[in-house]
Amino acid sequence: MSKDEVILLDFWVSPFALRAKIALAEKGVEFEARQEDLLGEKSELLLKSNPIYKKVPVLVHNGKAVNESTIIVSYIDDTWPTPSLLPPCAYGRATARFWADYVDKKLFDGGSKIWRSKGEEVEVAKKEFIEILKVLEGALGEKEYFGGDSFGFVDILAIPITAWFYAYEQYGNFKVEDECPKISAWIKKCLERESVASGYPEPTKVYEFVGLLRKMHGLEHSPELPAFSLFIPRKTGDQQLRMPCPLSSVFGYGRIPVRLYIRSIEEDVDDLEDVPHIDSWDRISYLNRPVEMHKDEGKIFTLSDAIKTLLPEFFEDEPSIDEEMSRIELEDGAKSPESTLSSKDPENLGSARGREPSEIKLIRIQGIEPKWDIPFSWVVSNLMNPEYYLHICVCIRVAQDPDKIW
Repeated sequence: MSKDEVILLDFWVSPFALRAKIALAEKGVEFEARQEDLLGEKSELLLKSNPIYKKVPVLVHNGKAVNESTIIVSYIDDTWPTPSLLPPCAYGRATARFWADYVDKKLFDGGSKIWRSKGEEVEVAKKEFIEILKVLEGALGEKEYFGGDSFGFVDILAIPITAWFYAYEQYGNFKVEDECPKISAWIKKCLERESVASGYPEPTKVYEFVGLLRKMHGLEHSPELPAFSLFIPRKTGDQQLRMPCPLSSVFGYGRIPVRLYIRSIEEDVDDLEDVPHIDSWDRISYLNRPVEMHKDEGKIFTLSDAIKTLLPEFFEDEPSIDEEMSRIELEDGAKSPESTLSSKDPENLGSARGREPSEIKLIRIQGIEPKWDIPFSWVVSNLMNPEYYLHICVCIRVAQDPDKIW
C-alpha cells in the first residue's frame, strides 16, 4: 500500500491552520506544511484548491483538497480514526459538536472585535469577549479538557485561538487569568502537549502581527508601539539610540529611515539560500540612509525605486530600472537568472567610484524576499520590525575584491 501524500497549506499565525496541524499530530500522521504568503501572492495550489475563499488552511490528501478548518479536523478524524477525537457515545459527540460550533461562531470573532475597535467600543468588545470565555469556562467545569479526561475535538478547535489572547489583553487592558482562571489553567494544560506546543506561535509575535493588521485597517496603535513611527538604530558604545521618524499615514509620503546591510558576494547566485553563510554580523557592513517618498500623481513609488534611491552609486542618474530584469519571485524554485537588479547599461554600474561592474543580485527585507515592483508604502507598512525601523539587506555581486566590505 502506497504512503499517503498529505499537504497542509499553512500561514504561520493562522489559528485555523494550527487546528489541522494539531489534529494531524494527534493522529500521528506525517504531513508537509507549506507556508502561504497571504499578504502577497498566493500560490497556484491554494487558488486551485480553494477557489471560493482563497484562504488557508487547505488539506490536500492524495491530490484531493479539503477546505475549512472544522471540516478538515472532522475529515482527519474520519480518515484516521484512531485515536478518536470525539466521545464514543452519540450524546457526547453531539455535545462536542455543539461547543465546537460555539467556538467557531464566537471565540475568534469576539476577540478580534477588541483590536478592531476604538475608544469606548473597546470596553464593550472586551466585556463581550470575557462573557464568551465565561460561557466556555462553564462548559469546561472541573474537567481537564472539554471532552473530560481526553484532549479532543473542542480543545483542538479552541486552543489555537488562545495564541491571540495576549494581543486581546494588550488592546483591551485585561488579563484572561484574572477573569477566567479555569480557562487559563486549561490553556497551560493543553500547552503541555507536544502536538499543541510544537506549532503554537509566540503570543508576542502574534501581537506584532495584530499591530500590522490594525495599521492596515487604519486604526490607532497601542501606546507601547506608537502609530506609524519608524526608528533607525545607531550604535554608540554599548548604547542603542533610536531616532523617531513619524509618518503621516500608512500610505503616507515623507522621509523613511532605513538601515541598509550590504554584503558582497563573488558567486553568481539567484537564491538567498545559496549565499554562503557567515559566522559574524561584523562581516556585513551597514549604513543608515533615508528614503524620500514623494507624491507623484500617476506613478507608484516601488521597492525598486527605493533601492535606486538607497544605492544611487550602482545606477545611472536618469534611466529607470528595467522591471523585466528586476523581479525576484517569492516561491521557491521560481527564481530565474534574470532576477537581478541592474541598470540598462551594466558597464556604467559602479562607475561613480571607478570600480568594476557590479550587480545587486538579491534582497531581503525583515526576512522576506519581496517583489521589486510592489509599492514601497506596502513594504513600510508591513515589513518593518517591532521596534519600527526598516532593515533591508542586499547582496551585491562584485567583479573583483569579493571580500571587500562596502
